[in-house]
Order: sequence, then structure tokens, then C-alpha cells
Amino acid sequence: MLLTLHAHVEIWASDCDGTIQRTSVVALNTDELHEHALTVHAAIERGEPDGPYWNDFHEIHFKERVLTNFANPYAVTEGYDQTITIRRDGFECHEPNDEGGATYVTVEWCEDSRCDPNARSYRDLRAEAAGY
Repeated sequence: MLLTLHAHVEIWASDCDGTIQRTSVVALNTDELHEHALTVHAAIERGEPDGPYWNDFHEIHFKERVLTNFANPYAVTEGYDQTITIRRDGFECHEPNDEGGATYVTVEWCEDSRCDPNARSYRDLRAEAAGY
């Protein structure tokens, strides 16, 4: 059971206005939690409350959702190259833009229940350099 599964996301994006950095945590959504709950309920009805949990794909659906939210298939259809590196512990995505900059996304899967699910940050590096 991976109900503590979440993703740490870091995005660096640059264009003609400078560079921004954003971080956030993405958690399981209601549908993914519900899917897991249904498989646990089915196991209990079978008399196997500790599993096995058959047809529980909430982890796969979560990772697919996060990947498709941050790796932009539209960019490829518009003629931009995109590099996606998928690893066991997450993925990285690099997408150049038409202003000479690029977007870099790093996602790391995590199961640590001590992480803050609401953690997020935003930095505008050009504004910080200008003293804002």
C-alpha cells in the first residue's frame, strides 16, 4: 500500500523575461485513493484483509497523471523537441521554447509520510536580482 505516495516537483523555466523556479508536492487524488479503497474492500470481502490487493493500479494511474501533467506532448506536435528521462525514482523533462529559453522539470517519487503535502515555493530570479 502506497497511500503516502506523492511527487516532489521542481520547475525551472526561462524566457525573455528571465528565469523562474517553482516547487510543489503532488499527492494522490480522490479517484486514485478511491481505486485503492475498492481493492482493499474486495480483499476484505474475500476474507483476506491483508491482501493480496488485486487490480490495484492507483500507483500507476498517479504516476501517469503526474507525467502527463508535466511532460508536454503538445510541444512535440508544434515542432519543438522535448527530452524526457524516466527513472525508477521519478523523471526529468527538458523542453526548449521559442524565446531561446527552456523549461526543466524534475519529479521525484516519494513515500515519506513526514513530507508537507502543501509545500510549494515560487521564485522570480530576475526580480530578485533587481531587488524586488
